[in-house]
Amino acid sequence: MKALHANGQIYEASEIRSGSALKSGPWFCPGDGCEVRFKFHRAASYAAGDAERVARQATFVHSDEREHSSECPFNAKAERQRLLNEHASTLIRRGETLLLMYGAGSEPAKPSTPVEPRPAGAVREQYAAVMSTALDIARVVDRIGEPALESHWVRHQGINYTWREFSYGPDAQDLSRLTPSVRGQVTAKTWPRLVRAVVHNGGSLNSSESWVMARMTAVDTLPGNKAVKFWVFARPNTDAGSLLLTFMAEQTYALLGEWWDFMTRTEEASLTIEQTSQVSRLA
Repeated sequence: MKALHANGQIYEASEIRSGSALKSGPWFCPGDGCEVRFKFHRAASYAAGDAERVARQATFVHSDEREHSSECPFNAKAERQRLLNEHASTLIRRGETLLLMYGAGSEPAKPSTPVEPRPAGAVREQYAAVMSTALDIARVVDRIGEPALESHWVRHQGINYTWREFSYGPDAQDLSRLTPSVRGQVTAKTWPRLVRAVVHNGGSLNSSESWVMARMTAVDTLPGNKAVKFWVFARPNTDAGSLLLTFMAEQTYALLGEWWDFMTRTEEASLTIEQTSQVSRLA
């Protein structure tokens, strides 16, 4: 998230280092003509129940009672309405919260209920619609920060997930939450996630030629130059496998999927994709 400092420069929250004279501001909304004042919050971590500590990125928060102008791109209410208007097929409103509907059915299927296979075209179309909506929300969350983060949730097969439980990356601090999340996954067999990351090792076949694989990483590193990585797999001789083979180092992608696993050999998360619409190349 960005803010305008009294010195006239716009900064990302991640640029403000510990001990920096910039921390105290004053900070303002960077939207043209918007008079809202911001306050800087440093990166921190907090305990979430019995789970591992959760990292929170550095951010700017609203610090006074003034409202953003209606045209301001940092106006969370206006952006929420825009998203609802532009993605009516995948979003529903619940009070001040938008729910991204992902996955067939509003309630989890019972184990005894036979699963009706869906046409491949319907699956592709659903992934494409959810990907488009998710990336639009991700850009809003990147720009606005906490106010947008708290008002967007995902419903997958009757289970609600917070935006932080659903979206990861592209920076190392945020992507570092992915593998602990996958390793500690106990509430559902599948868990929907959107991950934005950079290709570390391009697509290739494994030694038995039974899988196409690529290794992904964050756009930056953790302190001490520690990289954060995960894997993507697809079957060869499929459209998804052919697409994965085109992955080249330093390209940036968004990946959407619910079939996640934990690689014990490398202690990293992995995603298996089946549809090309689960992948979106980012600029």
